Amino acid sequence: MPTRYTVADGLAVAEAGEHTLALAKPLVHQMVQVQEETLALAMLRLAELERCIIEGAGAAGLAALLGGHLPQLVGKTVVLLLSGGNIDPLAHSRVIERGLAADGRIYRFDVLLKDRPGGLAQLSALLAGVGANVTEIVHNRTFAGPDLSRVHVLCTVETRDREHIGEIQKCLADNNVELFRWER
Repeated sequence: MPTRYTVADGLAVAEAGEHTLALAKPLVHQMVQVQEETLALAMLRLAELERCIIEGAGAAGLAALLGGHLPQLVGKTVVLLLSGGNIDPLAHSRVIERGLAADGRIYRFDVLLKDRPGGLAQLSALLAGVGANVTEIVHNRTFAGPDLSRVHVLCTVETRDREHIGEIQKCLADNNVELFRWER
C-alpha cells in the first residue's frame, strides 16, 4: 500500500513490521485515525502548555483525544506517552501555524474592495476596531476579475478564537465589505 504525506511521518509506513505487529497485536485494543489539523493542534497544545517539542507521531495520542475519537476516556485520568522530538524547526513552525489556524487563532480571508484611495486603510481600521491583528495583506489588482474598479485583497489576521472570527465576519458584512468566495 502506498504511503501519503502526514505530519506524523513516523507512522506513515507502507506495512507494519512483522515482528512489531506480532508483539503489539495482543496489546492493542483500538486504533483510530486522526486528521492532520488535529495533529497540528495537538502539537501546538504540547508546545504551549507543556513546553514540549513533539513530532507528529508522538502527538497522535493527544490528537485522538482532542479529535473526540476516544469518548470512553472522557472524565477519566489518562496517561499519554509523548515521544519523539525529531522534527525540523522549520517544519515545526509550519505545523504550529497550521495548529493556530485549526484553533481559530489565525484567520485568512479574501475581500473585494473598491480600488480607491483609503480603501485598504478603511479595511485595516475595521479589523483593528474588532481587535484583529493583521499579519499579512496581499493587494492584487491583476486577478480581481473583470471589474477594473475593484481590487482583490487577501488578509491574514491573528484572532482570539472561532467566535472572534465570527465577529470579524459580521463587522465586514455590516460595513458592506464583500467576502470573496472562490469558485471550485
